Amino acid sequence: MTLILVLPIIELATFKPYQLRQQLLRLRMASDGEKAVRQFLEELRSRGHRIFHDVVGDGFNVDHVVISDRGIFTIETKTYGKPATGKPEIRFDGKTILLNGHPTQADILGQVRAQADWRSRRVLQESTGKDYPVRPVVLFPGWFIQQVGESLRSGIWVLNPKALPTFLEHEPVQLKPEEVKLAAYQLSRYSHAQYC
Repeated sequence: MTLILVLPIIELATFKPYQLRQQLLRLRMASDGEKAVRQFLEELRSRGHRIFHDVVGDGFNVDHVVISDRGIFTIETKTYGKPATGKPEIRFDGKTILLNGHPTQADILGQVRAQADWRSRRVLQESTGKDYPVRPVVLFPGWFIQQVGESLRSGIWVLNPKALPTFLEHEPVQLKPEEVKLAAYQLSRYSHAQYC
């Protein structure tokens, strides 16, 4: 009888630390991904881009924002463990993100759209009276991204961080230097870490 009572307690005692360990591993992986993207974005600064990290929104956080004459880009970093076998591949068709053929659990596209909308309408438009072009970007460090269908016309970039400079270079010039400066000034009030 005692054994029947003790077994569930033993199971619970071993399962809880396992859950905590898994959660810590996910947090460490996310932190490492953020650091890697942060270092990568620093290289854009030498090309005239203004970089902001950890931009605080209304109940959320934008990982990074890049401002340049090519526009404003809100960047969300997503870090996932690579599969044990095969190539780590993400497929983006403009509507869905599939990680090795499986949909993501979170609504990543909805999240980045909301971040870009908050940035353009709520902060910049209200504070400057100007309508700035803001593009949402999702970066997946270490993953190969396959763009298919309407992905390039979706208004959202889903990329490996290494591809970001090329995408930025191919964007048309949209902002004058004074508009870049004004947007950077307004955004600096919301950023924990900035590099102008």
